[in-house]
Amino acid sequence: QLKTADYDWKIRTLIEGSVDAGPSKRWQSPDEGKYSFTVHRRNLEPPAALDPEGDVQVTTSSRQLFQWEPVQGAVAYLLKIRRMDDRGKDAFVRQILDRSPASAGLTESTGGDGGVETVVLGTHVELDLPHDGSYLWEVRGLASIQADDRAKYAGPGSEAKFEYEQEIMGGVQGSGYLALSTMLAPYTYSMISPESGFSGQAASTAVTMRVSAERIMTSKLGLGVAYETTFFQLSGASFTRGQAELVGKYKIELPGGQYPWVIQPNIGPQARQYFQLTPGGGGITNNRSFWTLGASVGIDVRKQLSKRFSLGARASLFVPLGLSGLQGDHHLTGTASFRNLSLGLQGVYWLGGSWGLAAGAYHDDRSISFNSTVPGAVDEQVYTDGSYFYGSVIYKF
Repeated sequence: QLKTADYDWKIRTLIEGSVDAGPSKRWQSPDEGKYSFTVHRRNLEPPAALDPEGDVQVTTSSRQLFQWEPVQGAVAYLLKIRRMDDRGKDAFVRQILDRSPASAGLTESTGGDGGVETVVLGTHVELDLPHDGSYLWEVRGLASIQADDRAKYAGPGSEAKFEYEQEIMGGVQGSGYLALSTMLAPYTYSMISPESGFSGQAASTAVTMRVSAERIMTSKLGLGVAYETTFFQLSGASFTRGQAELVGKYKIELPGGQYPWVIQPNIGPQARQYFQLTPGGGGITNNRSFWTLGASVGIDVRKQLSKRFSLGARASLFVPLGLSGLQGDHHLTGTASFRNLSLGLQGVYWLGGSWGLAAGAYHDDRSISFNSTVPGAVDEQVYTDGSYFYGSVIYKF
């Protein structure tokens, strides 16, 4: 392959042999003349970008096919992809490089525009995109695939814009999300306390506020945190209940029509405050507070039903590892038995952009039976089962 330059060339005749088995000889004719020519760099035409362009529908995965028309004289093509907005540019580069195999040859764009690029020998390539949002992609023909020659031998580019929406997992696809939830429950509370003479059941509407967030670390792994607190009144006494958790999640996609089924096992530590009681009516005369630390294991199953709407089910089990608390002036120690199982349904609808709404219901089967070993303390049996109806506002980042 000749570089662009002026060249001279000439030709002569060369004969080599021997006569009558004598020594080998060589005969060479004079030059037949001198000829000149010039190699010019051919101007490549811009390849026509075919797909994707405009609104792009996701099928069974986040892989997207890029296609363009061939260009005469091009030995390869330079493909660049970048986000149109500033939101999540760094995460986009990090995640697309993490999700794509080494054979894709993706690298961070040399222009510092927050995108990625790769050299493609054909006229199409399939890449795994991690985000939704607006994208710009550009393809150029290359007369040479040598890294040092790309800028010199690259033809003009052809650009296309597209809106890519990846709504698997209820639309939560990006760097992560933040959710604020309000839950209401017809709450049944039953307590047996020989010390206070309190025993019985009563109903009260409980209000729960919950803040949760999740960071998507890779295409399969996520890390979530959450805190919630519950308030209600019962027999003239004020009750609160809290919960804090840290959970790791792993995503599994199963083929299923236009959108896949998604199964997400999760596990992590959790701290539960079974209740905090402030003295009031009903014969209750002292403060009580029960805390336990343990592990939570669960599974989420979700199906995307349309471009914006998904429906999911959730089950979780809490396994306590220890109990601590306060009963009047006594710090509680001893043994306890627990019942902790939650089952629920949730629907998520994305309004567009970064905002979504969620609503659902779940049943929380939660109780503690405590046998105190502290002198003067009494046994407690607390049942705080409830069926909840809740709504959430979700922000995706």
